Amino acid sequence: MITYTDLNALLKSIDTPFGTFRAAQEGRYPENPAYWLQFVGKPEAMVTAAQEWRGRKWRISAHMTDREIVATAFQAVLSFMEHEVRESFLFHMKPIFGPHIPLDALLEAASAKPDARE
Repeated sequence: MITYTDLNALLKSIDTPFGTFRAAQEGRYPENPAYWLQFVGKPEAMVTAAQEWRGRKWRISAHMTDREIVATAFQAVLSFMEHEVRESFLFHMKPIFGPHIPLDALLEAASAKPDARE
């Protein structure tokens, strides 16, 4: 079973030019600890921001292997970088694949023309 100290040591062993990781322990069930990790992007690695941004939180079970945790950290970086690409990919100066488009706007667009091949 991994400890919070072990998790932090594992995350400190990961090097990426895009940012760093932080972790926290959930306190709901001390007899069965769980943690989360979060990728924190460096401002110079991001297209749309001059300050650090944090990605989503990824839940880590105390029963995960080191390999599973490192793979989750890798996925956190990929997800974070995809978010940046979606924000900066413009078509007619609009981020058509942007991650901040509201759900109701996506539903409206899907209803207007459900299949572009028609």
